[in-house]
Amino acid sequence: MEKAAPVFEEEMNRLRERIYEELQDAITNVQIINQNLAHLNEVGDDIVSITSIWVKFLRNTTN
Repeated sequence: MEKAAPVFEEEMNRLRERIYEELQDAITNVQIINQNLAHLNEVGDDIVSITSIWVKFLRNTTN
């Protein structure tokens, strides 16, 4: 049974390391998603500005 303990410890450490690496990847991916969402919000704000200008133009040309 003495051999089982080191093998168990090695496997546990290997799994902990793998979990740590996967969590790091997950955090990186969440940061990328946040950046993409921020960019989409900026694009949306630009579209709102352009739409507002276009509506003003159309109102002025039809009156």
